[in-house]
Amino acid sequence: MNCMDYDDNGATTTTTTTTTRTSRVTKTFKTPASARPDVIVNNLCSRTSAINTIPPCYKFSPLSTWESDGPRGFFDHALTWHSTICKEPKLVPQFLNSCLQNTHVWLLGDSNILRFFFLFFELTNCKWYLGNMTSPWPTYRYCNITDINFTMTFHPHEYHNYIQHQIHPTITSPGFPALLDAIPSTGKQIVVAHYYAHYTTAHLIVLWERLTALRDAIKRLVSRNPEAVVAFRGPHAVTKDWEINHSVGGDVLITLYLPMIREIFAELMDKVVFLDGWEMSVALENTLLHPTDKIPIAMIRTLLGFACEVK
Repeated sequence: MNCMDYDDNGATTTTTTTTTRTSRVTKTFKTPASARPDVIVNNLCSRTSAINTIPPCYKFSPLSTWESDGPRGFFDHALTWHSTICKEPKLVPQFLNSCLQNTHVWLLGDSNILRFFFLFFELTNCKWYLGNMTSPWPTYRYCNITDINFTMTFHPHEYHNYIQHQIHPTITSPGFPALLDAIPSTGKQIVVAHYYAHYTTAHLIVLWERLTALRDAIKRLVSRNPEAVVAFRGPHAVTKDWEINHSVGGDVLITLYLPMIREIFAELMDKVVFLDGWEMSVALENTLLHPTDKIPIAMIRTLLGFACEVK
């Protein structure tokens, strides 16, 4: 079997395979014995496209983020995500300023989506005006860049909300459907929505009702505003923060929740970008409720790759 490796320019370096495909290369992955002494080390070959030969994400339908014959990407040794379905942009100032010009980014969810807000804040010169950092439950945040007419807002999700071993007593958010219905019918609007951790102590019917209401609101939004770009941030694996109950932490619950997401969004898969938190968190063997920033950064690259042309 021949295994080809390639550098950042797509040039191959070594080979040992018996099967080849046009415009496809293979990459060898090795598990260091020192890192996993309990595992018998084997060299594995996984077929991927050379980074510089994949078209940029904006040329693909969002459907490609839902359907794939294999992994949608991989993390390299520097923990940088590489998509195998499309070429994602680098988050450099020139691209960000062009991409986010005349744009409103709506971030809807919990603390894992609030992390998107902080990362956007760090990546740009966004001026932060509102936000309560003392509340145990994430509250409304707002920032903007006047020079490029960019606005970003964070909105916490509605009930069910289990936090700090109790149901949070007060939430002032009007709910995702009402927020989406309030989004303007003109202009570039980027929306990221996420339901997961705080709903895990409720019956799955609660998630079903939230997701179907969100789906219907997305249908209304994309119908009246063709410039809107919508993404759903999927759940991720958690094994340490919820070690007392692995069904809540993801190992069991996800087997029910992910098919539910796919069923509900089936008719919108060509309109909604799926940010696959499960695949990314499993690839990094994540154990935490709040994964390393390498995961939300990878998701932001995917999101903006579909939302903006790379010039």
